[in-house]
Amino acid sequence: MTDRFGRRRLLATVGTGLAAGFAGCGYQPGAGELEWTERVGSGGIPGRSGDRRWFAARDRLVAIQNRSGRTHDFDAGRWVDVRDARVTVYDAAGEGRSVTTDAQCDGEPALTADGIYVPLEDGDVTALEWPDEREETEADENATRWTAGREGDPLELVAGDGLVVGVHDDGLLAFDAGSGDRLLELSFEERSFDGVTDVTVAGGSIWLSTDGDEPTLSRLDANGDERTAHSLPSDPQWLEPVDNGVLVGLEPAGDGVVWGVDEAGERWVTLEAGGRIREPPIVVDDRLYLASGGELLAVDVASGERAWMLESSFFGEIVADQEGVYGRRRGVGGAECGLVAVTTAGEERWAATLPDDVGCSGDLFLLEDRLVVVDGGELYGFRREAGRRFTVT
Repeated sequence: MTDRFGRRRLLATVGTGLAAGFAGCGYQPGAGELEWTERVGSGGIPGRSGDRRWFAARDRLVAIQNRSGRTHDFDAGRWVDVRDARVTVYDAAGEGRSVTTDAQCDGEPALTADGIYVPLEDGDVTALEWPDEREETEADENATRWTAGREGDPLELVAGDGLVVGVHDDGLLAFDAGSGDRLLELSFEERSFDGVTDVTVAGGSIWLSTDGDEPTLSRLDANGDERTAHSLPSDPQWLEPVDNGVLVGLEPAGDGVVWGVDEAGERWVTLEAGGRIREPPIVVDDRLYLASGGELLAVDVASGERAWMLESSFFGEIVADQEGVYGRRRGVGGAECGLVAVTTAGEERWAATLPDDVGCSGDLFLLEDRLVVVDGGELYGFRREAGRRFTVT
């Protein structure tokens, strides 16, 4: 099941920490201008540390890194063996705060407004508080809210609407996000869900898609009872939750197609793209953005009607908010690569070159008023909007 979640997973190696920023009295920084840089630490444990995996949620950037080695416990006055995962949350200013788990992460984590849910190597699932919401003196302590014990392979997690769902090759489990109580254990074979390709949570329901001779999209309640089922014309590639249901990425012969299916099992939108749809679209309020095949498509979510389409030369992923869409494009201002902002009406708002040491490499995230590029062990924070000029009196 791991390949299903490859689109949600980003890897980067890391080094030691420093931060830098700049500002000037009377200076008015422009949109797309570099505001700060941050070099990410090695994890604080001499020994073997794995690559970090990066996730964006709630206007925060989350790094999860497995650590192993020996460190000195000053309280106990002795050396101890450490085998855990450090979860570090960075804000729009590049400042990070960390908590740790009791074992290493193995599987796919999930993040919601209420917490960070981490699958552990022994098959357990642990729920962590957001470290930047804790008191400063508590920030580096273990912030575990609950741990659900189980035996078996590590789980791929998805979460939302009070549910945490863990998926393995043979079935799934559902936990109450607040307490960790197990609500459901379901076997794919016993329920005749053959060839499950993806699972997500939307509207308090569990959605799963299957491929094979009769591709299907099914909606289950928290008890596992099937509420709706919808036949699909071709094998589903991914599921993406939206307010009134899910988006389903299909790949028939030729170009890609996205269906929107509501809680009643009715299809409310069909989008055709000019190429394979490798990544799910981005949904912000009532607008959906899809970058595929050299095109950037904007769709009204309620009606399913196309708002506009641009010939897009964006490189890599795009990000979006209520103001519009952001991405990287080659050849901005004569440079190899630059940042570009497009309004919700499909008009270019600004373009800015990127430093040579950033270029078009790394991964792009949007954190409040900053666009953040993660490249190796470096974080780069760029302004989303132009700054204000200060007046000295």
